[in-house]
Amino acid sequence: MSAWERVLIDAAPPGGGAGFLDWQAARWPRLEAARTQLDAVQTRTLPLRDRPVQLQWNPGRRVNTTAKVDASAIRARPCFLCPANLPAEERGVAVSPELVLLANPFPIGPGHLVFAHREHRPQALLPALDQAVALAAAGELGALFYNGPTCGASAPDHLHLQALAPEVLPDVGYFSDLFDRSALPGETLLDRPDLGVFLDPRLRTTLVLRGEPAATGRALSALLSGLALSGAEPPHNAVLARHGDRLLALLYLRDAHRPACYYAAGPSQRLVSPGAVDMAGMIVTVREEDYLALDQAEVERIFTEVSLPITPELRETLQRSLAHV
Repeated sequence: MSAWERVLIDAAPPGGGAGFLDWQAARWPRLEAARTQLDAVQTRTLPLRDRPVQLQWNPGRRVNTTAKVDASAIRARPCFLCPANLPAEERGVAVSPELVLLANPFPIGPGHLVFAHREHRPQALLPALDQAVALAAAGELGALFYNGPTCGASAPDHLHLQALAPEVLPDVGYFSDLFDRSALPGETLLDRPDLGVFLDPRLRTTLVLRGEPAATGRALSALLSGLALSGAEPPHNAVLARHGDRLLALLYLRDAHRPACYYAAGPSQRLVSPGAVDMAGMIVTVREEDYLALDQAEVERIFTEVSLPITPELRETLQRSLAHV
């Protein structure tokens, strides 16, 4: 018997991701308590250059926000996504030959799921991109998101994706609305019937793709390969969500893991460690003082510090990457 066989159930409970979470919470008190605590999570909206941002105070996410992800820390702890180290109550569903659906015991919002690779292998999107596109395009498990190993992943040693209800991520609704109104976002890099690719430079360097799932997947693969240096995955976060019969993909290009305020001492410290959810407009804070103190200027500074600057060289790389998609 493989280690995963103890974890896997024969079939997913009815009701998609929500049904699975209900089923798992009824058998796992820790998850049920975490979902109950979501009722006490507070949010407030912060206007930010016509692209809405929400602040969330969620103390239950402290372990993720403050996780040590340097090589020595990773070596010193057991991998919490490997089946041998999962809690006894945790169960999963095979959603592909490689990925297992699990509940996230530290949820950011409704529908928070994890897709863990069956093998213990480093975090990287390209090996799982086809599966991510298929899952997101199906639309049954929410909006998928990916945190790069130096861009918010608390398990950079184990390949995984995550999902949330699309309404939790402000950028999904924002860009979906732009496309519904035929208001193409940012600078056009590619515009054809099966695929559009745009660069939104406002604070967060964001590549916005919308198209047929297969074409969108090819473009994402080309962009990630083109941006790679010396074979290493470019620092980024990604969000994929169904939009009608199309796939909406948001690729956030990163320059830093954490902003300077994360490491500051005294009252200027803000424990904000941006991952895909934060880059997509839901900034998760684990301390009330950060939730109350963050203002527009600080959030703009955080986004600017962690985002890859747009240069002529970057634009050239993007155009070259898309030339044969």
